[in-house]
Amino acid sequence: MDVLLREIRPSADGIAEYRDVEVSADTLTLGSAPDRSIQVLGNNVGAEHAELVATSGGMTIKCRRGYSVLVNGEELSSATLSSGDIIEIGGNRLMLVDAPAGFDHGIQIELDQDVDASVFEGAFRTDLYQSWFSMRSAAWTMSGLLIVLAFLLPMFLKGSGDGSFADSAWIPSDAFWTSGPLHPAHELAIGDDCRQCHVQNFERVQDAACLNCHERINDHVHTDTMAAISTLEPTPRCATCHLEHNEPEPHLVIRADSLCIDCHIDADQLSVAGSIESVSGFSETEHPAFAATLLKPVSSRAGTGLSFEWLEQSEAISSAVEMSNLKFPHDTHLDAELVTDLREGNPLGCGSCHELSLDREHFVPITMESQCVACHELTFDPTMPDRLLPHGQPVEVMFALEGQYLRKFSDPSVPQEAVVRRRIPDKDNSTRECVDTAFNCATQAAAEDIREQFTVRGCVSCHIVEEHADSEIYARYQVHPVRLATDYFAAGRFDHLAHQVMKEKTGDAACVACHGADQSSLSTDLLIPDIDTCLACHSDKPTPGRVTTSCIDCHSYHPFASDYTATIETSQP
Repeated sequence: MDVLLREIRPSADGIAEYRDVEVSADTLTLGSAPDRSIQVLGNNVGAEHAELVATSGGMTIKCRRGYSVLVNGEELSSATLSSGDIIEIGGNRLMLVDAPAGFDHGIQIELDQDVDASVFEGAFRTDLYQSWFSMRSAAWTMSGLLIVLAFLLPMFLKGSGDGSFADSAWIPSDAFWTSGPLHPAHELAIGDDCRQCHVQNFERVQDAACLNCHERINDHVHTDTMAAISTLEPTPRCATCHLEHNEPEPHLVIRADSLCIDCHIDADQLSVAGSIESVSGFSETEHPAFAATLLKPVSSRAGTGLSFEWLEQSEAISSAVEMSNLKFPHDTHLDAELVTDLREGNPLGCGSCHELSLDREHFVPITMESQCVACHELTFDPTMPDRLLPHGQPVEVMFALEGQYLRKFSDPSVPQEAVVRRRIPDKDNSTRECVDTAFNCATQAAAEDIREQFTVRGCVSCHIVEEHADSEIYARYQVHPVRLATDYFAAGRFDHLAHQVMKEKTGDAACVACHGADQSSLSTDLLIPDIDTCLACHSDKPTPGRVTTSCIDCHSYHPFASDYTATIETSQP
């Protein structure tokens, strides 16, 4: 049917304005929803309030359940209408008029001009109490179903028979109570044994259940230190941060920087925990400069020699000095024109000495036997090139030299040096001739060679040697022990393997770009980069040309135990 809808709008000058709309439909819908054929707003007007259907003599109106209209002043839920009948709904008037030419019906509409947008909200039933359904009945019904299907029935089925019936997919089980799947790591270790974590019924997971497996996990702050920080609450339980059964995919680690910054932005409240500086981001103004953990040798007199104690100390990289007691010029060893591998003849690179460990962060400890001996063989007699001096045992070195010279001067079968030694300026080679007894000659020659090994060449080339002039030969020279640091940032993480390929740099070039070893001539140089080196490639905010880095990319909430131990090493002369 074709219906003409004529809306009458009063104007300020009292002259009515008309707005005609043509509608072709078998049924006209009436209500406050915007998709209705006739939209009217007002109190108690439903979104889908009523329908108008054409009949042979006029139209009929039928309201939705729970709604009604006034037809010629009488409240009805349905009625048959003819020309001249008036429908009132929410202060609005609709009157059927004689059908204009070309139309089957005509409806004249006068909308309530006092209706504002707030009245529109009342046209919808948004609360349960506005419907026919009782809130109390719904609560009891749902509670009963929950108890039966998710508690009583699963408990009954689990306790009856072999449980095979309860494993049927269509039978309700206690799986109703889980909010999502387990993390794959936990699923592999626990499977479907919920009791591994949920020990007591109706009790949330306790930290003790986590520590049964994660027994080597350290707390973020020591318990005694946390208790001293009165402005902070106690360390939260594990499940506060590590949430299981989270859909759509379980994430056990919170990566948001706010987890760290919420506490570390206020340095005052952390003052009792040590010299902790404020951190609010990763930039030169928001993050403190780096401080390296170094090993410092502290010596004290012990008998006729020195006793050494290695202590940890943290120093700003800008002023830190390496104190390993080792003499080693990096620039010389990386100069291909000066140094090559004696075995293969290739130039030395970073990887010649520094072997990355399996954790990709630290390096395999450097030792004389593993790295240095390939070029620095401890030979001491050209006539017997296979004999080597023992490393790390000064007294044994002296014994070896004395034994060698005793054989030379007393055993005529021992081969003598076939070449003439290069003359040392201001020193007569004839002084090496000895006319005394074999024992005395051997003792004198050994003493001279020992002196050269510990003061001129040999040990003193790489080590600090303490000389006690008044002591007898075996107590005269003491080599300071060497200790190389294994972790300069004990509270941080760094993936060396990932950084071996950087923008326009790979291999040794990538190493030198950060550590500058090719420019270092002293072993006291600390070749550890400061924060400005990292900021050249990293940022805590998405920045073109930089890698976005969060706190946990470099730091761990649960710290690892320090690799350092404050031990005392006694080196007796």
